[in-house]
Amino acid sequence: MAWLPLLAQAHRLEPAAGHAGRAESLLADWSAANPAFLGPNWACGQEAALRVLHLALALALLEAGHAPIPAPTPAMRALLGHHAARLLATAAYAEAQDNNHPLSEAAGLLACGLLLREPGLADRGARRLSRAARRLIAPDGGFAQPSAGYARLALDVLSLAALLAGRHGHPGPDGTARARAAALAGWLHRCTAPDGSMPRLGHCDDSALADLSLAGPGNASGSLQRAALLFRGRCAGFPEDPGCRWLGLGLGLGLGPAAPGPAFDRPAAWRAMGWAGFRGPGRGMARDRAGGPAGMAPEGGAGVESRAATEARAREGRADGRRGEGGAVRAAGVAVDAAPDRRPDPPRGSAASGGASTCAPGRVSGCASGSAGAPDPAPDPAPDPTPAWAVLRTGPLRFRPGHADLLHLDLWDGTLNLLRDAGTGSYNPPAGSGWWSDHFPGTAAHNTICFLPAGVAGPSPAPPSGPMAGPMAGPMAGMDQMPRLSRFLFARWPRCRALPGGAAYRDARGNRHARTVAVAGRCWNVEDRVGGPFGGAILRWRLAPSDWQLTGNGVAGPLARLSLESDAPLRLVLRQGVESPRYGHVSPVPVLEAWAAAPVSWFRTVIRLP
Repeated sequence: MAWLPLLAQAHRLEPAAGHAGRAESLLADWSAANPAFLGPNWACGQEAALRVLHLALALALLEAGHAPIPAPTPAMRALLGHHAARLLATAAYAEAQDNNHPLSEAAGLLACGLLLREPGLADRGARRLSRAARRLIAPDGGFAQPSAGYARLALDVLSLAALLAGRHGHPGPDGTARARAAALAGWLHRCTAPDGSMPRLGHCDDSALADLSLAGPGNASGSLQRAALLFRGRCAGFPEDPGCRWLGLGLGLGLGPAAPGPAFDRPAAWRAMGWAGFRGPGRGMARDRAGGPAGMAPEGGAGVESRAATEARAREGRADGRRGEGGAVRAAGVAVDAAPDRRPDPPRGSAASGGASTCAPGRVSGCASGSAGAPDPAPDPAPDPTPAWAVLRTGPLRFRPGHADLLHLDLWDGTLNLLRDAGTGSYNPPAGSGWWSDHFPGTAAHNTICFLPAGVAGPSPAPPSGPMAGPMAGPMAGMDQMPRLSRFLFARWPRCRALPGGAAYRDARGNRHARTVAVAGRCWNVEDRVGGPFGGAILRWRLAPSDWQLTGNGVAGPLARLSLESDAPLRLVLRQGVESPRYGHVSPVPVLEAWAAAPVSWFRTVIRLP
């Protein structure tokens, strides 16, 4: 019922245009078509709760400025009573989920009690909501569901519950729950670009509760500003957010003007339950070519080749390199696969390609391949103070994980998601796309290392090319970090530990992976150390779509340059993979893969931002 607040907003703008009558008509039609407790719309308690919250928000918008608040009509009282009964029926099931369900359903029960003017029911909902917030949100802001999208939904639920409770003169969530909501908002703020864009970390179904700003499911600016005003009394950096203006927040209506100073900070390094974050300077704010010995990175980046030296060496074409079979260039222990895709292209827009067309031979999702030399360096872009920042999935796994994504690194250059998560696809993929359910939650869909089984050392002479959906299934795609029990359940969770600048895990097979991240100006150094009984390892970097070109030791393009090295021979492949930029949609994306056989023990990736 997300359409109810929209119609309420329309009525506020044009009171004589019939929008309120349209909302009443649609609500009556829905009630007639969905008798209480029958059909799919009553199967999920959380969906019932979100309907009530949208209904309560719409009423708050329609009745803004009315005092006292009008009593519900008989039809509204009946509808709310049915929803309250539905939420009470499965309270234990909701709490057992350890995700958004106990928060949403408790908030829905609170809203039912407020609208029905039943203090006991409202108190019960508030107690359940406070208890769920204390359990699921850590004091540092980490949320039980390792997902930016679902963290936003939890924050929106808590914000709406606090807002409705205040409007009806009820205390609502207790002080501890409000403090946890403020901490959650701080976590989400650190995982959000300055324009409000969010990474697609973990499961994400594009939920957008109470999106009065119409920013969409991929932008959390309205959610952050609303939560900052409600729980911190300060601005989150989006003072012109229209959703808060609709609610009168920060304008002397409901809340006083925002206090001076930002609500949240963006430290250079931080940790929260299951996550670590890093921050570097913006474009043009630091140059590794300025200062320090030639060929070395500044700011203590010892052992890291400078961008100028890398470009010069790449332009020389690595004179010691020689072309081998399969179009590979071998130089300094690195083999670069430059062969075109040999897999027959599926029909354009077919289910096998996830609805995405394949690229012409020699190019991967807008990425040039087939050359060991680097492109001529592009002119330096205009300076931009917006910082580069990254989020690392560290564990430990206190709550059930949705994705096998440990040590995934999401790197942003300001508002550009340079190294990204593949997303979710859909919980119910379309016909012919059942592989979505295995691929997107799997380790191969993340910027981390996949281990190959013992006895599978790697491809020979070259790994298969083309979309992930076909030949990359099975052992050649690499093993997930934990075995899958069902669509939403993994077993035998790896044991995790924190490291300075990173984290490490050991899986149930005995394979080990440790990752550390160091920032020196505009240079990001990612070091991976591995061990165990694996047969080989694949390091993947999922790149932002652009004109990427293979070099002698990585890839280069207008957005960045990635250079890789290892203590074992590497075979580099630039292939067309897939990502889900929004729920239910799949599109091509370039993926850089580095293959190495055991006994490889380390990889190093140097990412140079322009």
